[in-house]
Amino acid sequence: MSNGGGAHKFRAVVFDLDGTLVDSAGDIAEALNAAMGKRGIPAFAVDDVKMMIGGGSAVLVEKAAVAAGLALDAGGKSELLAEFMTVYKTVSAEGRGLFPGAVELLGDLKRSGVHVALCTNKPEPVTHIAVKALGLGPYLDFVIGGRDDMPKKPHPNMLAACLDPFGIGVGEAVMIGDSGADHGAARAAGTSIVMVDFGYSKVPVHSLGADAVVSHLSEIPAALARLR
Repeated sequence: MSNGGGAHKFRAVVFDLDGTLVDSAGDIAEALNAAMGKRGIPAFAVDDVKMMIGGGSAVLVEKAAVAAGLALDAGGKSELLAEFMTVYKTVSAEGRGLFPGAVELLGDLKRSGVHVALCTNKPEPVTHIAVKALGLGPYLDFVIGGRDDMPKKPHPNMLAACLDPFGIGVGEAVMIGDSGADHGAARAAGTSIVMVDFGYSKVPVHSLGADAVVSHLSEIPAALARLR
């Protein structure tokens, strides 16, 4: 891969993580099934877990509880989430699942002088664990994950937070993601949006109206060049 940033004029490229740069569904399923298994719930298949990914961990475990017919009060939900998070941190530290071409793409963009950021609904503590384990830290100028003081994607605030420190306008930035949440955040913020078709979208990616859709990370530089 080459010309990661030289053929386009975007000043910032902001990536989603799960389903975009990394196939983390197996890790998420392992953590979820460990927590649910303590309550006698049979393991969810990875494909079923994929359909729950996207709104953050609290949303995921709540969806799983509903799917399992598990009635929980607020305390029960908090306990389930805490148990999920304990295992989630452990499996995320193993650094598994990078999609082919992820490191090469980020490296090319970084060397071209583009600001590269990560914007994910994955809880921020787990995000930093995963970034370190996957070896992505040297390529990222800014990382933001899900946290209590900021609404999650598709709200635009997380995406805007990736641009503000560098004084980059929304017209100079592009979001790379796999889900309706990514598409919604980009449109709400006013950035361009390129989507991958191999992630965890609950609807066909081509139906969302992205500026471009790619089937491999190696196709992103050409897609960016076409957009600009």
